[in-house]
Amino acid sequence: MDTKEKIVTTLNEPFTLVANKKYNYSIMTGSYPQIHHTHELKVDDGAIRCDKFIDANGKVHYDWIPAIRLE
Repeated sequence: MDTKEKIVTTLNEPFTLVANKKYNYSIMTGSYPQIHHTHELKVDDGAIRCDKFIDANGKVHYDWIPAIRLE
């Protein structure tokens, strides 16, 4: 478990991601998402990277990217 303080923020308004800026966030799901088995996923506008994914059993995966939908 990470000893850093966890801050939970709920986003009520849409926002735009800025090019060439690094964003760090955690996504918690109520079920197992579909998984891309790779370190980096190429998308039309760049790439998505995930440094680690912790599954429901607490096992850490370093080559998994959860399939999420960003609109």
